[in-house]
Amino acid sequence: YVSPASAITLFDDAVSLAADDWPAQGALRAQMIEPLAWCGRFDEAERRLDRADRGLRPEEDPMTTLIVRWATGLLRLIQGRLEEALARLAEAQRLSSLMGKEVRTIEPQGVMLQTQVRMGKVAEASAALAALDEDERDRALIRIAAAEIHLAQDDPEAALEVLAPVIEGSRRA
Repeated sequence: YVSPASAITLFDDAVSLAADDWPAQGALRAQMIEPLAWCGRFDEAERRLDRADRGLRPEEDPMTTLIVRWATGLLRLIQGRLEEALARLAEAQRLSSLMGKEVRTIEPQGVMLQTQVRMGKVAEASAALAALDEDERDRALIRIAAAEIHLAQDDPEAALEVLAPVIEGSRRA
């Protein structure tokens, strides 16, 4: 376990080491958003995302673009800016689907489903979940989103059932 504060320090060190490698810097700055948010440092998270976003070259480096869009969506979700979150996550999902499963490191689908539920679009989220194949539905982040859908449908038993492998540790988030 690494605390969010320690993770920020490690990310800062990694950004310094990647001084001449823009894609690495952009990806690191974006991935730092989550620990910054956990520490309540939203303004700093916003500044780092802005800096990462300014250097994007989507046609040259779609993976860094995917990471920055995902991180932006996550920050907007945390801030309660749900429409913006969904737009950024949808863009990240589009990029992810273009890359193929073997190179994907970030899967925005689960966070997109959670955002839809929080926006009251439970039927839409449920339909999107149903459209996923069995392997995709078995991933921990999708299971967490499925539990949120079940809770929104007032079915806590189904939520617990779908979360059981995550709680037991056989599916990692």
